Amino acid sequence: WNEPGAFGRARLTVAEFVQREYAPSLPPGDDLSRELAILRAFCGVLGRRQLVDLRPRDLDQWGAGLRARVRPGTVNRHLTRVRLMFAAAIRWELLAEDRDPSAKLKRLREPKGRERVPTAEERTTLLAGAPEWLRRYIVLARYTGQRRGALWALRVDDVDLGAGTVIFRDGKNGADHTLPIVAAL
Repeated sequence: WNEPGAFGRARLTVAEFVQREYAPSLPPGDDLSRELAILRAFCGVLGRRQLVDLRPRDLDQWGAGLRARVRPGTVNRHLTRVRLMFAAAIRWELLAEDRDPSAKLKRLREPKGRERVPTAEERTTLLAGAPEWLRRYIVLARYTGQRRGALWALRVDDVDLGAGTVIFRDGKNGADHTLPIVAAL
């Protein structure tokens, strides 16, 4: 499939590639342990195979096994991680671009999410059971819709009671986001 030795460190198994090359290159962060768990699961199925010998059929079989056990969204996250792994192998010249077994993997259609708003009783129970320091974040999340990281990054200087605004700095797109402070906050 690929000529031995044609692309640098020849004939690595998938597990060797993940352990020696790919995993150490991943940036640290909140998702690292989840990413490593996905890679371990992939290696549990195909880890003994040589990276250059994997075929699209091998990944189709792996995906079929995965689809039988988990929901479409989880399958898509696994597919994305595996695609990124093969993209790195190609970038690092361990695999020829035209030999990427993940190139034709298709994402699954995911069901539309449901919107569920907690009842007043559920909100009361949640707040009553939470430690005092966490209650502020729960209320803030409810009325701003901001994510955990944005809430944790919020500082006293970001709240302007005079103007009635709260500024969430350096948001997901890198820009600041200003929201009005509602009476409940």
